[in-house]
Amino acid sequence: MSRFILLMTCILASLSLSGCITPNATGPYGHLYTPKPPEADQYSDFLIGRYATLTHQSELAAETAQRAYKKTPENSFLLERAVVSLLLAGKTKDAVDLAEFGLTKVTDIGTMTRLTIVAEEFRKKDYSEALFRLKNGEFDVFNRMVARSLSGWAAVGVGDPEAAKTYMIESLVGDNLFDGVNLFMLAFIYESTDQRQEALKTFQVVWKERMRLAVAAEQYARLLAATGDTKSAKAIVAQFRSDIGPSPGVDDLATRLDSGEVVTPMKVSPRKGAALGLFSIGSALASQTESELTTVYFQLALHIDPELDAVRSLLSQAHRRAERLDDAFNTLKEISPRSVYYATSRSQMAWVRVDQNKNDDAVKIVEAAYKETRDRDLAIQAGNMHFIMENYAEALTWFQRVIDLDKAEGKESWRTFYSRGLVLDSLDRWDEAEADLLKSIELDPNKAEVLNYLGYSWVDRGENLEKAFEFIKKAVALRPDSGAIIDSLGWAYFRLGKFDLAVRYLESAASLGTSDPVINDHLGDAYWRTGRFIEAKYQWNHALKLETDPVKAAELKAKLENGLDAAKPVTPVKVDDTTAAKLP
Repeated sequence: MSRFILLMTCILASLSLSGCITPNATGPYGHLYTPKPPEADQYSDFLIGRYATLTHQSELAAETAQRAYKKTPENSFLLERAVVSLLLAGKTKDAVDLAEFGLTKVTDIGTMTRLTIVAEEFRKKDYSEALFRLKNGEFDVFNRMVARSLSGWAAVGVGDPEAAKTYMIESLVGDNLFDGVNLFMLAFIYESTDQRQEALKTFQVVWKERMRLAVAAEQYARLLAATGDTKSAKAIVAQFRSDIGPSPGVDDLATRLDSGEVVTPMKVSPRKGAALGLFSIGSALASQTESELTTVYFQLALHIDPELDAVRSLLSQAHRRAERLDDAFNTLKEISPRSVYYATSRSQMAWVRVDQNKNDDAVKIVEAAYKETRDRDLAIQAGNMHFIMENYAEALTWFQRVIDLDKAEGKESWRTFYSRGLVLDSLDRWDEAEADLLKSIELDPNKAEVLNYLGYSWVDRGENLEKAFEFIKKAVALRPDSGAIIDSLGWAYFRLGKFDLAVRYLESAASLGTSDPVINDHLGDAYWRTGRFIEAKYQWNHALKLETDPVKAAELKAKLENGLDAAKPVTPVKVDDTTAAKLP
């Protein structure tokens, strides 16, 4: 890297001295003329590549980074940038080829270049070579932990379980999250080397520390079931689903356990273990940061073991966060209908299409996948998508289908009744909507969104006002960080003409830093009604900058020009004296 920096310094120095060149060095139009330094193209490629990386143009970044490196093949810094750029672009085979080429040209390869070569060695099951390269290379602090974890699996591959244990212990860095991941990997190593009791003890200890990892939950439950403790296995699965939520692998195992099927632990090879280790570290990193390093780990994990569909699911999420939407979609296309991740992959693909403003394609993907899988979550998603697109009749059909399916299985869900209630309200079928919302609250009385929606709807209609405020205040207590819910309470007071109370809660909602123009609009209205006209216009102007709906934007402009009374008036809710006395 030092030579590259020196070359760049020389270019800049030559430019700074240009003012000293005599007129004889000028071109025919009087412009300064100096020959283009041979390094200029390289510098240009480097800068274009960096810009492309920052703006998520992965293909361009990879192309320019390679071009910059190939002009100075002994430059380890440019080799590292090129390898990482290729990995981010999903060109893992090209990254491996370039890393192996660089190994013949560069005396000291970089961290990610080395890990890329190691991944290829794991893929080829050349564990002794992988272990040698991991032991004889410099790594930064974080990737030293990654290297030790991979060394554990390489040691298993060469038949040295004691060394494997030592490497895994050496990977611990004092961080609860990453140490938890590597201790789970140690438990996998114990099971893979026929030390089942040690595996169970390790899983138990780490699980008690509330470390949750889907693949670990699945293996732990499988081990428990294999030892005859099916009850504890089911408890682990249920606890994971309660703490974290649905996960295709864990959900599939739950179904197997419930059906009485005999399940056995996954026998993890060193190759698969290394892929799981990289995937798990990447997952943990993704939970803390949006670093593109997570994408690199996921790509290397898939290169080692292309059958890990769990990696594809999270890799697609990483692409989507980085706005590489085509990459996100194409990554998921590779998941087979036979995979437990198939339904999830089609759900994710549909949301990518929504991001691309291809709503019709999104609905087609979900509906086609539902016909193949009869997956309940896909039916719910189809209903949600139709609702978002304001296709209320179609949305109602889908939510009705889910409720009927649940009824046939003897179960009910607060969420489906809530969703159907929203659709019925949008269809102006309030009595049916109200019944569904009340049913949802009966099934789970602590869902803030349901309490808020029904409570505000009652206020808006001038009905059940005492109960309405009870529901909205409970929603605020459950979600004190929700600007939208606090806004509902403030706006309810506004509708009742209690403008000072409205200001108090609407200011609180706005202070939470949300970018919702409705909150600023409401606060502006409340300020106007309390005579704070300048502040009202400030809030309306802020709302106008955020508003994307042209109709609402026109209403805000009317307020800014002529005041609140010139806009569409908000009809106050009429309250009799007896009811008013009971309200908070």
